[in-house]
Amino acid sequence: MNVFDKPNADKLACMPRRENDCCEETNVFDKPRADKLACMPRRENDCCEETKDLVILRCSMRHLLLAIVLCCLFGSLQAQGYVVKGRCTKPIKSPLFLTVFDGDSSYHNSRFRAYDQFYFKGSVREPVLAALSSKALPQPIYFFIENSNITVSIDVDNPAASHINGSLINSQFRYDMESCKGENQELCMAEYVRNHPSSIFSTFLLSERLSTLPVSTIVELFQLLSGPAKTAYHYKQIRHRLASMQVSIEGQRLPDFEYVDTSGRRVSFDSLIDSSRANVVLVGAAWCESCRRAVQELRDIDSLAKGQVIQIDQQPEAWDAPSLRMLSVDHIPFLILMDSAGRIVNRDIRSWELRRELKSMSH
Repeated sequence: MNVFDKPNADKLACMPRRENDCCEETNVFDKPRADKLACMPRRENDCCEETKDLVILRCSMRHLLLAIVLCCLFGSLQAQGYVVKGRCTKPIKSPLFLTVFDGDSSYHNSRFRAYDQFYFKGSVREPVLAALSSKALPQPIYFFIENSNITVSIDVDNPAASHINGSLINSQFRYDMESCKGENQELCMAEYVRNHPSSIFSTFLLSERLSTLPVSTIVELFQLLSGPAKTAYHYKQIRHRLASMQVSIEGQRLPDFEYVDTSGRRVSFDSLIDSSRANVVLVGAAWCESCRRAVQELRDIDSLAKGQVIQIDQQPEAWDAPSLRMLSVDHIPFLILMDSAGRIVNRDIRSWELRRELKSMSH
């Protein structure tokens, strides 16, 4: 066959070859190369260069096409975003807020209830922590959100018992936390962070236990965090909190600071230190019932310890008061026990443990 005969060229794709010939397809339409006819019988294991080029080109085209399809699919999923919808077990009068903790910032998406139902819509770049909250709920409902359709059934009386479906990452978090049920949760959570230092779950778990774990343990676990865990919203909060907690580590003397006392006077902490007995700082609020009980406890042990009471609602900056930030106060009542020199013996001690600690200090 004359391969230069154009009418016949379109019939010549690949001539049948003898055994050991490896060329299965030859491009004879490339006229400049036609005079070098592409495929000649070859020795064993030889292969046509033109066939190699075609195979490589076709593979490259397939990969390019697959990449385009995947990008389009991923883009459509990103564009879809998330939908969080559901209902409450009973109507609530206050609006419901969805807070999405996205990287370094957080933003609120709020909708007033439609009787007992709610609906939120948005998008996230990657799975992150979120919370549903309302004045009608005793506590927020934390969960992990991703771009999917998520349904929530809110138990108004017991938010911790609420049901969340549709988020695979939240299901994974709940599954991982099952292993800590029935054990010492503090130790279990700490072990989880050690075993999963790059997980965004670890950042959240550590932020939730800043007031219950020893400072040394928090420092150890924080230094282990890596990868996605370091880009999570609460990572910076933990870092800032640790910086302030270093000031009030047990064994150190509490630095001097000023605050407004219960009579409305601005006083200095150092000026009220009693060198003849132990000292206690109590941070509370006038509206806090358990704080009032703690104040009464201080009065009952006055012979053992000198008490200083800082009421949050009497500070001009309230929770943002420099003294509260320095002391790392994030809940009330908050008590710090010191010796007669002002050195910290126990920070965030419970009021019912105070008397026992004071007795041990006197021996």
